[in-house]
Amino acid sequence: MKKEQVVKSKTLANTRNEAIKSFLTTKPSYLTLQPIHVLILSVCFIINIMLLHIIGRFGSSVILQTVISVAALTAALVLGYLIQR
Repeated sequence: MKKEQVVKSKTLANTRNEAIKSFLTTKPSYLTLQPIHVLILSVCFIINIMLLHIIGRFGSSVILQTVISVAALTAALVLGYLIQR
């Protein structure tokens, strides 16, 4: 009886170790973030904040600021995707 428990616990430990190793060693192909992507997103974010501060200074509406924010985010994502290709 003890032998069966020892064998089961070893196989369970081996299974867990293999699962952890496969999780840590395999790279997901759907998400690759390189330094150039971080740089592009950072620059677009800084430009976006500058534009929103300039527009907010002149008392513009919240809707216009939201549209500019969404457009800047979309442009950053598209630019990052095009550079990745």
